[in-house]
Parts: sequence; structure tokens; C-alpha cells
Amino acid sequence: AAQGYSGKEYLLKQATDERYRSNVAYTDAWYERGLNHFQEGLKDPANGSPFFELAATAFAKSFRSVEEQNTQKAAHILKLEAKANAYRNSPISSLALLEKLLSQFNESVEEREETLYLRGLIASRLLDLSYFPVAEESLLAVAKGKGKYRDEALYVLGTLYYGQDYYENAMKIFCTLSETQPTSPFAS
Repeated sequence: AAQGYSGKEYLLKQATDERYRSNVAYTDAWYERGLNHFQEGLKDPANGSPFFELAATAFAKSFRSVEEQNTQKAAHILKLEAKANAYRNSPISSLALLEKLLSQFNESVEEREETLYLRGLIASRLLDLSYFPVAEESLLAVAKGKGKYRDEALYVLGTLYYGQDYYENAMKIFCTLSETQPTSPFAS
């Protein structure tokens, strides 16, 4: 087995050569190659943009191959591609992928919550105010639930309101967070 990023990349680059396109392992090799790049980028996210760009490209190639056959795997790959784009500071591309995920795939409740949280988080960081409703809608949907992203969604939503000078809304959100989850690191 290949050790480390470079060893895996060497083998996966060979496995994703066009001459193996008809091989059943071709699609999985693109997926694994995307994961390899993504994990390498996560080691140092501030400087990982080249790895995230390679990951996004690999995930896109893998997605095209599985989109019709395996919708669950396709949804997973699409979300990874969206995350890679977010890490490489390509939020518009990431949002487009998340929108596709929300409109074309049936995810589990937990997966959908994560997708909405990611969409809200990414949209909340954009300076273009036309994305404010997307951020607000997504974060409110997550905040109304009881899932694992609830606290983070409340915090991001409160911060978003505060940044837009909606101080009363921000105060309500932060109070809700501190009252319902006083031990959360986001409540302090």
C-alpha cells in the first residue's frame, strides 16, 4: 500500500489515466484521489488551496461518473466538492453545488442539516448582501432543529445579524443559544 500523500497520489494518478476509463475502479480512483488531496489540504487549510483545487476537480470527475447510478454516493461526492471549493475560497462555486444538492438529492435529515448549515455559513461570509436571505433562511432552518449543527447555526446567525446592524435579532439569537445550550462553547 502507498504511504503518505505522494505515494497515494502516484498510484491514483495512474489509476485515473484515461486509458482505464472503462474499468469499474476508475470512478472510485477519482474519488480516492479527491479524498487524498482534500485530506492533504486539511493539514494546513490556510495554505491548502492548491490541494483543495485538485480535490474539487477530482470530485467533479468522480461525481459525473456516479451521478446516474448511485445517488447516495453522488450526493456525498457533491458535498465534498462543495467543501473543497469553500476551502479554496470559491464560495460561489460551493453555493451552486450545495443548491444542486438540496434541489436534486434526497438526503437524510442529518445530511440535509449539514448541507443547509454549510450553505448558510458560506453565504453569511459573502459581502454581497444579496446572499443575506440565503444565509438567514438556511441558518434559521438548522437553528429550529435539534441536530448537531444547531449551536453553530445559532452563533453564525447571531453574528450575521450583528454584522448587519440587526442588534435586536442578534440579541434574541444569542439569548436563545445561551438559554437552551448554556454549556455550548458558542454560548459564552
